[in-house]
Amino acid sequence: KGKTKPRWPFWKIDLPMVQILPIPPKVKGRLKRPIEVVIAFGCNIGNCQKQIETAIRLVKKEVYLRGVSPVYRSKPYGVTNQPDFYNGILYGFTRLKPYALLRFLKEVEKLVGRKERCRWCEREIDLDIVYYGKLFVEFEDLKIPHPDRLNRDFVLIPASWLLPTWEDTLLKRTVKVLARRFLKFRRDSL
Repeated sequence: KGKTKPRWPFWKIDLPMVQILPIPPKVKGRLKRPIEVVIAFGCNIGNCQKQIETAIRLVKKEVYLRGVSPVYRSKPYGVTNQPDFYNGILYGFTRLKPYALLRFLKEVEKLVGRKERCRWCEREIDLDIVYYGKLFVEFEDLKIPHPDRLNRDFVLIPASWLLPTWEDTLLKRTVKVLARRFLKFRRDSL
């Protein structure tokens, strides 16, 4: 006596009618608690130092930055007949949901001056979500963790400098361990 059995199935429980109101634009796409994010940045045309600094300043409006990796110079990926890239990693916390963060980063790219070009072509600035907490997202236009992160030295090496103990969501290995394969034939080690 005193204990009640759960009423199964749940969809047969009578609930009061609730009116669903549209979410105001400023609240839409926000979390109650901040979540860790790792964002990759890159640039290879224009004044890269200024463009990267501007992008970081703008990203700070929605991401509480806890760290910025040293800049890593890399050869172009995909289309190789273009200038070298200057890449790095941002680590911080945001309340934006994944799609809201993606839209925000695309807006930052536009504000910094990015022009639409072919995939892997030169860029004034490029911002990509590499990790969003330990979340796994698989949609056509958004994949987290970033699907090419394991093939890119310019993501894993700066990430290993900034977050050596960060564990990859899918492989369950640290970025420091994952970055070692790019340094196999170099003198410097992680």
